[in-house]
Amino acid sequence: MNLHEALDISKEYQNQGAISPDDEFLLIEAWDYLINHYGDTFEGSVYMFNLGDHYLRHGEYQLALKYLERSVSCDNEFAGYPLGIIWYYGLAGKTDYEKAYNLFTESESLPQSKLMLAEMHKEGHFVKKDISRYRQYIFDAFEQVWDSPVPNCKGEVFYKYAEIVMEEEKDGNRREEIAVLLIKAENSQQEQMQRYASEHDFEIMKKIKMLLHRLGSDLKILNIFDLYWALSRPACIQFTFPEMDGAEFGDPDVYIPAETYIISSHDNGNSLEIFFDENWYKDIDHFFREATIDGMKMQEISYLLTDFKFIKPTNQ
Repeated sequence: MNLHEALDISKEYQNQGAISPDDEFLLIEAWDYLINHYGDTFEGSVYMFNLGDHYLRHGEYQLALKYLERSVSCDNEFAGYPLGIIWYYGLAGKTDYEKAYNLFTESESLPQSKLMLAEMHKEGHFVKKDISRYRQYIFDAFEQVWDSPVPNCKGEVFYKYAEIVMEEEKDGNRREEIAVLLIKAENSQQEQMQRYASEHDFEIMKKIKMLLHRLGSDLKILNIFDLYWALSRPACIQFTFPEMDGAEFGDPDVYIPAETYIISSHDNGNSLEIFFDENWYKDIDHFFREATIDGMKMQEISYLLTDFKFIKPTNQ
């Protein structure tokens, strides 16, 4: 591999969602080459950040720590947020709220870091509990991401802003405004989750949908994420996965016919189990983490799934 090849590989794959194991190996090899080529310069720190963030998303926390710490030492502000996440949640084996706070403060220009500083003031981690500071951080982040085309964390910011407004408003006059904001939050969260979805991302989407339904928003048109609400009690839902021509996703030799699916929730006495495509899932969260259609995760194909409707339960 040479410099030109490494740069091309990094540019081609780094913003994609799920990629094949072979492409992933090639991308890691390219980043490693670029780190060695540029060394401890700011340009090199960009690829340290990319590699560290990749390892963080894949649960390889010690490797993530190694590369993110090196990136931060090269003054890469963007690396401060994911490194702070490692220390905040103790992902590398030890929780250190002070280190997390310092990293989030140093990268406070990022809306993601504002979200974490808000959380720390809400929970009283390293700092004194201060709901007014929590509110201010969320409102500052909201102003920052409002016109941003980048969906990263926009859904969470919009949701938390809407939640604060809903708690503060007394007469119900802003309910329509809140509903519109939550729909924007859902759209941004869905766009982000097509590329990458952590458990935290699913939790935010769940909160968005549950708050929307609490507001009494229009329930006539459902999507895959409305299952959080629709299957919160015993129920049966039918939906369609459309016909797919392989040329649409780069493989003209593959054809996927349209198919109707049924998903249902069942009370086992302790929780609601989910039955889908001949498989049982212990709850709706487990379903969203593990269920696939033709090897594709639900969030990756969420825009394709249509015609959601309640049907009479069928015996399994």
